[in-house]
Amino acid sequence: MNFIYSACLFSETEGKRSIGEVFMGYHADTCAAIIMQLFEDRQCPYDEIEQSICQEILHDAKTTLLWCAAPDAVMRLKSTKLRDKKEDMMQIYFKHQQHNSLLQYLCHQVIDEKKINLFAQVTTHSKLLSTPDLEDLCQVLPIQRQNMTLLTLQSFDTEQQFCRQIRFSLEKKMTSDNLLIVQCDCGDQNADLVACARYSIQGSYNRYLKNILEIFMLS
Repeated sequence: MNFIYSACLFSETEGKRSIGEVFMGYHADTCAAIIMQLFEDRQCPYDEIEQSICQEILHDAKTTLLWCAAPDAVMRLKSTKLRDKKEDMMQIYFKHQQHNSLLQYLCHQVIDEKKINLFAQVTTHSKLLSTPDLEDLCQVLPIQRQNMTLLTLQSFDTEQQFCRQIRFSLEKKMTSDNLLIVQCDCGDQNADLVACARYSIQGSYNRYLKNILEIFMLS
């Protein structure tokens, strides 16, 4: 948490920003969820962890949080308590991580990192995707067009309709990789809707985990 608070404390002239302004999509369980996921990825028993592994997990957790950082917050690191680490963090953010576009991000995760299963929430100021945009994705990603599904939250009248469509998408008999994109316009104004949808998606995701890439995109 010291890392998070240090990133939010700017110079006296710029004041302090909320955690949500610096780390997009941050909530009370974010840090715990990141740590637990990193432990699971390494398959490390909590009671048998070595100090060196703990340091590696701490470093990876900070790097994961950087994925959520707003670009202007990264640029202002020189005005925070993390000013001594500014160069290293900017190198990670702008050189090693992919923040320019959804396509770039997916290519990094699927092709470079070879992620088999991915559940991600993306916040963007760009316009949301349309069906023709999926053609561009399938030209680059190793996923066939018929295995891509694009849903928009505002097109559903009830939660039951949305959950039914999610189950239908995940129950398809597919032998290759799948991509499911659920998007929501004005995510900041529809926070409750987004939280409800995320909970429903995560429940279905855990049930149908194999060969599925899910992107929850907010604008």
